[in-house]
Amino acid sequence: MLTEANERDQERQVWEMYLVLYATMTEENYISFEDVLKEARNKPTDDNNISSQKLIQMAEKVKERHKGGE
Repeated sequence: MLTEANERDQERQVWEMYLVLYATMTEENYISFEDVLKEARNKPTDDNNISSQKLIQMAEKVKERHKGGE
């Protein structure tokens, strides 16, 4: 039950940051929320909170992959 609560909290944090990133996206650099969330879940953190900086770094990594055609 605690794990589910942590996952929901993480998803909420990722969503809030995604909304900020979404405002700056264009057709060329669009990233889906699912891709950003997947990247966030693949990155272990010291605690269950994701810092804004970490999330931005993850989003940039996903953008780079999309640019490269992966």
